[in-house]
Amino acid sequence: MLSMKKNKIIYLFLLFVYFAKTSAQNNQLLSPEQLKADADYYFNTLYANHPNPYYYYSPNEFKDKINKIYAQLNKPLTHEQFAWIIGEINSYIDTHSRIYIYQQTHWRKQIGYNDKVFPVVKIREDKVYLKENNAEINEINGIKTDKIIHDLKKYFNWKLIYEQNIHWMEMYFSCFLMNKYDIETPFKVKLNNSLKNQILDGYSPYKFNKESSMGIRGGDVSFFKIYPFHSIAIFKIDGFQDGGKETVESELDIFFKRVNDINIKNIFYDLSMNQGGSFNTFYSALKALDIIRHDTITFKIHKIEHINQVNKEYKLNEIVLQPNITNPKIPKERKLFILQGINTMSTGDYFCRIVAENKLGTLVGQNSGEPTIAFSCNNYYTMPNSKIQFSVATALLDFSDHFNHETLHPDIYWDVNHTKDFTEQELIDIIGQYKKKNNVQIK
Repeated sequence: MLSMKKNKIIYLFLLFVYFAKTSAQNNQLLSPEQLKADADYYFNTLYANHPNPYYYYSPNEFKDKINKIYAQLNKPLTHEQFAWIIGEINSYIDTHSRIYIYQQTHWRKQIGYNDKVFPVVKIREDKVYLKENNAEINEINGIKTDKIIHDLKKYFNWKLIYEQNIHWMEMYFSCFLMNKYDIETPFKVKLNNSLKNQILDGYSPYKFNKESSMGIRGGDVSFFKIYPFHSIAIFKIDGFQDGGKETVESELDIFFKRVNDINIKNIFYDLSMNQGGSFNTFYSALKALDIIRHDTITFKIHKIEHINQVNKEYKLNEIVLQPNITNPKIPKERKLFILQGINTMSTGDYFCRIVAENKLGTLVGQNSGEPTIAFSCNNYYTMPNSKIQFSVATALLDFSDHFNHETLHPDIYWDVNHTKDFTEQELIDIIGQYKKKNNVQIK
């Protein structure tokens, strides 16, 4: 059985990496006064709304970085040049308080479906490898890869999760080549232990998305699949975006009816590509947990620090679902499995933590991409002159009372860092691992 949401194919590469045509406005130079006014607007907004801008670096270190940024604003700059300069503050703050460089440095190019981008890479110990054959790359179109990595690392906070930074560096690498260095096809690479250039054809947008684990599985999105013979069902929750609340609620209603009508015993919720979104949609989606019998479910947070008058609705140990333990439509023996991975962040991570805190099911996959102590609940802003967008976190959520690791670890490790849909056999194998680990029988 299959429920389909019929949309156009959405490629995350298009959403994060593609660039609009050059416009006269965006090529115009901004005066030093305009640049400093935008910088003032950003930092004033940060200080007014963020619980602690000095969480990762001391006030002196933070102010020293600010002074270095302002020192470069003493001459006219394009919007793009300004974005690269002020964007370096991202290396001092959390991921919910970011300047969106990769949406702002997009004015030179427009990439079509038939164009080619640099192939997907792996980054290990500051060295760059082609993912498809593990060949080490020393140079791309005359630029040393160690310089590219050095420049790219300026935009990441290395006091955050190392694996998460590397993951996103790999995702943005092709974007960075095009925007920072104007590198495009033909791609001339010099591999390790080779003196000659080799020409790489590059990847189509479709192939890049399929190979990069950018954050979506396949093309059209099927919300759920049911495999009656093995009593398995899987429901994908790829995000909690604004405007998605009604669709998710509607699909869950259909899902509940179908799995309950045929007494499905094993439920999988796939949040391995869920990078978060709206808190309202997140709270609404928690009704998905009514698929199993449970007692009162609480959202257990050790501590919330926030600016006064902001986030009043978020409370410690808040009850989010009432008991349904006596619901006769829900099989007593039903098991819940949650798929998570490095792309599971923000409210996607919080969903998984609620499952773990309340002992509702089994987490399967890889470590999540959200810190156990993390800034969250961000608001969005636009600088007045450059129109550069940024966000600022307004709360610090601390789950350390319930979780000891830097991120949320699964109960069963499984490779979820791919863009293929989970097959029926893979889900059967996960259940087999669960049986082996817990020495229980699942029919």
